[in-house]
Amino acid sequence: MLIYRLLLLTLLCSSLECASCVARVFQNENIVCVCNETYCDDLTLIYNVPDNQAVLYETNKAGARFSSSFLNFSSFKPPDIPVLIVNHSQMGQFILGFGGAFTDAAGINIKSVSEQLQEKILQSYFSDNGLQYNMGRVPIASCDFSTRPYSYDDVADDFDLKYFQLAKEDFLYKIPYIRYAASLSKDELLLFGSPWSAPAWMKTNNAMNGKGSLKGQPGGKYYQTWANYFV
Repeated sequence: MLIYRLLLLTLLCSSLECASCVARVFQNENIVCVCNETYCDDLTLIYNVPDNQAVLYETNKAGARFSSSFLNFSSFKPPDIPVLIVNHSQMGQFILGFGGAFTDAAGINIKSVSEQLQEKILQSYFSDNGLQYNMGRVPIASCDFSTRPYSYDDVADDFDLKYFQLAKEDFLYKIPYIRYAASLSKDELLLFGSPWSAPAWMKTNNAMNGKGSLKGQPGGKYYQTWANYFV
């Protein structure tokens, strides 16, 4: 069975003219393609779809990777197959988009591989041939995916934020990949910042982790400084 699936994967790549997949088998039968300098799973979208047809993109355990095929709705014969009617004039909800987080850990792992592979990885998420992510969460200072706790102002009682500054992690692991992702995205890359913690000196437990809240009361100097920190 395993030999059959590996053969099928080879045939699929030959028929689709895709780059060679470096197959890795896990749990005895499941196959994944290892992303390397020459290959990453990518998706070629078909935009000009005829009326009454849809495109099916399929990835399976046998080794198919985003293989495309057409579904012809005119061949469906109710009631054997359910019929869905989409009303384009009535909106149920609005979705801004999909994405991931530009954490220190993500940057560290991306930076650990070659530049060619870095490009492949980011293209697989943000480019037209990838997942087309258009959003990114940016941790404000450190988070649970950082190698150390840090804020942008670790100087105690600096209520004027005179010592506020970005950290080395921002310049090494966040900003470069945010910029590159933005250059790959066909749409504007939406970013939102979210903190894991206020600076330790602003909190009741004087620590970046653990249970602790802002010192004082809403409207007080700690709350105002925390608001200014956001700005």
